[in-house]
Amino acid sequence: MKRIVIVHGVGKHTGGETAIKIFETVLRVKTGAECVFYEWDHPGRPPVDPRQQWLFSYAHPWVQEVLMDAAWAARCYELGQFPDLPEGNMYVGHSAGGILVSGRPEPRVFMGCPIQLLKNMSMMVDINSLANILNIVHKWDMIGAPIDFGVNKYTTEPYLGFLIRAHTGYWTSSQVIAAVVRHYDTYVR
Repeated sequence: MKRIVIVHGVGKHTGGETAIKIFETVLRVKTGAECVFYEWDHPGRPPVDPRQQWLFSYAHPWVQEVLMDAAWAARCYELGQFPDLPEGNMYVGHSAGGILVSGRPEPRVFMGCPIQLLKNMSMMVDINSLANILNIVHKWDMIGAPIDFGVNKYTTEPYLGFLIRAHTGYWTSSQVIAAVVRHYDTYVR
């Protein structure tokens, strides 16, 4: 059986577990492949911070987790030392998860991935099989960026919501699912 490995972005997919599970299920049904979710986290811990304020106490730990995740993914990319992902026939990575799957030679799909920003900072490692990369970017996503290699696809779903929804909405977009399935059919099936 073919296998698709799905790698989330930063922040431990807080609040997005249901959307990711639905994405996995729909992808499994439409491709017939086994879908495996790879959960990752940065090494180390944020510093202890005694400042107290209701907004600060709520937002600050989350922001620090996100920054540490992003910094760790960028460092993996810079060194070309990626985590040991499960074996798969295709890899789908959201945001920093796309950075973590970028070192694989198998077909890859990036969703809202800032990998071109890393490349433009001269942090490029050798990326094999550039032709089999599909990069999906929402029209309003401020984190994801078009890439100079592979194929760029632009989506407009979800239509409404806060700008952050443009970055997190890949999991629930029918346009994204259709593009991922087409990529699977082209390079894996």
